Amino acid sequence: MLKRKIPLFIVIFVGFLTLIGHFVTNASIQNFVDNDSTQWFDIIAAFAVFLGSLNLMKLQIDKVVKKKKNWQYSVIAIFGFAFAIFAGFFYRGTNFITVSNIKSENIEMLANVIADETDNNADLVRKNIEYYNLGFAIPYEFQFELIDRKQFLNTSQIENKEDAFDFMLKKIQEDQINYYLNEINNNSEYFVPIKFLNYENAKDFAKEYSPYYIQVEPDGYKVRLDNVKDISRLAQDISNYKTFYFADTSDDKKYRKLKKFKYNMFKGVDKYLQGFPISNIYMTVSSANGLVSKIGDKGDCKILSKTWGSHIQTEGSLFYWMFQNIFTPLSATMFALLAFFVASASYRAFRIRNFEATLLLGSGVLLMLGRVPAGQVISGWVMLYILMLIIGVIISTFINSKKIIFTIVTLGLVLITISGLLTGFNPEILAYISLPVIQDWIFAVPTTAGARAVMIGIALGIIGTSFRIIVGLEKSFLGE
Repeated sequence: MLKRKIPLFIVIFVGFLTLIGHFVTNASIQNFVDNDSTQWFDIIAAFAVFLGSLNLMKLQIDKVVKKKKNWQYSVIAIFGFAFAIFAGFFYRGTNFITVSNIKSENIEMLANVIADETDNNADLVRKNIEYYNLGFAIPYEFQFELIDRKQFLNTSQIENKEDAFDFMLKKIQEDQINYYLNEINNNSEYFVPIKFLNYENAKDFAKEYSPYYIQVEPDGYKVRLDNVKDISRLAQDISNYKTFYFADTSDDKKYRKLKKFKYNMFKGVDKYLQGFPISNIYMTVSSANGLVSKIGDKGDCKILSKTWGSHIQTEGSLFYWMFQNIFTPLSATMFALLAFFVASASYRAFRIRNFEATLLLGSGVLLMLGRVPAGQVISGWVMLYILMLIIGVIISTFINSKKIIFTIVTLGLVLITISGLLTGFNPEILAYISLPVIQDWIFAVPTTAGARAVMIGIALGIIGTSFRIIVGLEKSFLGE
């Protein structure tokens, strides 16, 4: 009894809670709907995939053990499943080589060897190595935007990441303060380079430096200071106000931004300390050792591996090789075979039995013609001939006499031909019924209307089913 009542109660409770979350502005409920419930769904979906995979293997193994019909294909399925699990969860195969402590006299020779191994330009590789040797490039976000130069830290300066970060902030603040000191000294009437959003903020900043004047501008308020006495303090205040680099926990927004940049900088430092990376990926350590033996005397070489998870999308890894060389060709083969079934089904669907089938045939032909390059040059005159033939097909559903139908169609074709000869078949005259225009109209109007009707029907079905589940009327998920 409890095995059925408890799951049903959970479904009803969570369903109503999620539904209420869309109508009630409560932070806790909103957080549940936007974050917790979606995470629960992901966890449940992951378990569902896991259980589905185990069930698939159980069925395939049972088929092999009992030697059922076509059991040989099950052996291939089991082997493919095991290989994918091994490549995804147990073997990365993403080894790469880094070189550090590269002496300047070895750069040219090292660049040539790496260029031959990676099929890259030797000059480009040499420039990259020389740039790496300059030191760790301070990220653009951490540089003072008014100082037009790239700044670097050598290896000894970044071995301790915390000290490196503090050094960078100190250097940035020095650059900023010196810049603002120079600006203030050169202007007796100094406009503070800050746009304040409201008058009170501008007043709070300026009141320490009387006399001050506040100007109203279209995008905010600007402060003018005359004959500033404590210029060092003003330069530091401007520096602190304009950036988030020196924020503390009292300013939560700026401090969170500072922590994010600090995290990114630490990642960059770690990557730099690994050494100059060689772009090739090796599935095995032994294959990487082949290159290490050639360049080992040019610097300190290390064989590293990409992190778990990233190896799946890394070109050269075992999983990537399996996906590109086994899964992708098999998928293409499956869809190629599926195309023949689609063609067969289309033939049966396009057979003219009634008015609706005729409409389906006509629109299908027009869309297929419009999707090929030749369809883009089919003028309105050609479409007029096709339209006349379609009219003949439609008439045939109402008139049984073939002679009458043939006469009507022939007269129509003759009239179109005469009109075309008189106007020189000018495509501009019937541009509004050319194939590209008709195709666009079919997509924009009938297709869109049909798709919306289908989506509305699906939405109503989802609403109805969801309501039945929430109120406990639908119990199929309990096996009833």
